[in-house]
Amino acid sequence: MATNTSISISATNTEWTLVADGAAVASISIQVDPTTPSIYVAIAVAEPEVDSDDYIVLQRERDTSFSLNLNATDKVYVLTPSSNNSKIRAVLGSR
Repeated sequence: MATNTSISISATNTEWTLVADGAAVASISIQVDPTTPSIYVAIAVAEPEVDSDDYIVLQRERDTSFSLNLNATDKVYVLTPSSNNSKIRAVLGSR
């Protein structure tokens, strides 16, 4: 039986942080924390390079959240554009 789990994850600007692995997670709703100005989100099969441009941007003043279904090979990563640690909140739906 599928379950939903709420999480909060901190991100740095030195490496991408894994939020969800499609092998175990079927869906994700992700939101930039109200205390975080912006965060980069990458959906990929492997961790992107730190200087990759293959991401979307969530910003506190604009697009603050999104939801999507994941393929079993998808992974969701976050990275902060600033030197301060940033935080996301998410709801993960299990497979």
